[in-house]
Amino acid sequence: MKNLTITFIIILICLTSDIVWSADFKKGVEAAQRGDWATALYEWKILAEQGNSDAQFNLGQMYRQAQGVSQDYKMAMMWYTRAAKQGDTGAQFNLGQMYRQAQGVPQDYKMAVQWYIRAAEQGNADAQYNLGLMYQKGQGLEKNYKTATQWYIHAAEKGNADAQFSLGIMSYNGQGVLKDYESAVKWYTHAAKQGNGAAQFNLGQMYRQAQGVPQNNKIAAMWYTRAAKQGNTGAQFNLGLMYHEGEGVTQDYKAAVMWYTRAAEQGDIDAQYNLGLMYRHAQGVPQDYKMAVKWFRRAAEQGDTTAQYNLGLMYALGHGVLKNYIYAHMWENIAATEYEPGAKLRNNLEKQMTPADISAAQKRARECVRKNYKGC
Repeated sequence: MKNLTITFIIILICLTSDIVWSADFKKGVEAAQRGDWATALYEWKILAEQGNSDAQFNLGQMYRQAQGVSQDYKMAMMWYTRAAKQGDTGAQFNLGQMYRQAQGVPQDYKMAVQWYIRAAEQGNADAQYNLGLMYQKGQGLEKNYKTATQWYIHAAEKGNADAQFSLGIMSYNGQGVLKDYESAVKWYTHAAKQGNGAAQFNLGQMYRQAQGVPQNNKIAAMWYTRAAKQGNTGAQFNLGLMYHEGEGVTQDYKAAVMWYTRAAEQGDIDAQYNLGLMYRHAQGVPQDYKMAVKWFRRAAEQGDTTAQYNLGLMYALGHGVLKNYIYAHMWENIAATEYEPGAKLRNNLEKQMTPADISAAQKRARECVRKNYKGC
């Protein structure tokens, strides 16, 4: 009877301790929700030092994300490690991230993999996805597409959009699985419906090119639009092209200019070139040779030979810039290395230039190439 009484008292103490922990932890949560990080820190630190893994994880979060404390990756690592050793999957995953991203520790892919495995084996979808990524890239272990695919599937079936997108890529390229466009469409669709911009763009590509699905430019335009609104440059350019040519949408030059501009401002070379054409030919915008020159120059500086040719032509005609045969010859000479019309225009310009002018133009072309087309 004495032994039973002692056992009951121990259980009662444990239950009481859990109730107190729960109440104090909740105080910390409520404080954090109202932005009172000092109180949250106070409540969670006491519990963390007593071994509460949830509190340890939360302290790790605070130090990693600089919430109520100065950012301190080493402190974050310490608290994550304590929680991780108790089996907290979030802490295990975050440790993997920190080792992979060199936060508070030297970059160590092998250590990242070890922590990802612990979390992944407990069903953490983010860890499963990242473990798949490590196998796909061969970081911290030997590259293995089949194993990468297996981990992606585990995460994808739990709804992880990044894993679903990666499975679409693997299926499209035949890495770790049979090359299968229908399967790629399936996984891209799952990810796209969750808002994954890259999946939305790729899905648009597949509907446009009839890969794994019947060609449907309207559906392609729909997916491009969703991706474009998230800033995907490829989708923005393709959507501009579809409005430009009236594919899957009603032809609308203004809409084409809008989407080309968004892509061009992010550095898309094809969008920059097409914008130059739109301004030159007054499609969707008033004719503006200066704007045409601006966008031709942006694309030319990235090495687009057709843009280099058109920029040379603008100098030859004096459209948007002062007429200057030396600069015209320079750009045509550069374009001519890959674009035959450039050679033709360059040779015609030489008929109207002095030997000294031709020599000067050739010198500028050499300098321009040396500067990688910038500031010519």
